[in-house]
Amino acid sequence: MQPTYIIRWRGEKPGTHEYKFEVRDELWREYPEGGVLRGRVEVRVEAEVKGEREVRLEVEVEGRVVVECDRCLDECELPTAYKDEVVVPYEEGEVDLKQHIYESIILGLPILRVHEDRAQCNPEMIKRINTD
Repeated sequence: MQPTYIIRWRGEKPGTHEYKFEVRDELWREYPEGGVLRGRVEVRVEAEVKGEREVRLEVEVEGRVVVECDRCLDECELPTAYKDEVVVPYEEGEVDLKQHIYESIILGLPILRVHEDRAQCNPEMIKRINTD
């Protein structure tokens, strides 16, 4: 069963509402181009319903994912954290945040995806890199 990342606000009173999601491996299988192999990321969404005009969503992702190390090509676990805001017209009634959550996780990764400690890199690959 695929997890859903849909937030519905029709019928909600104006004010702030909080939602939480846990992203697991199902999402990475849908977006293999991002290079995330597996991981666990917590998503917190604070939805501020502003009458019947708009809904402001503050989306925050934080967790750890496994990617391929840019240096040695072995798997490495890295932190990801990102926070931003989305404004959605109230009349839409709901929004599916799956794509937005995925992009936030990718944007939260370090630019250089390498082991946090170089000693964790595959020594054979490091030897090959250093022999030129």
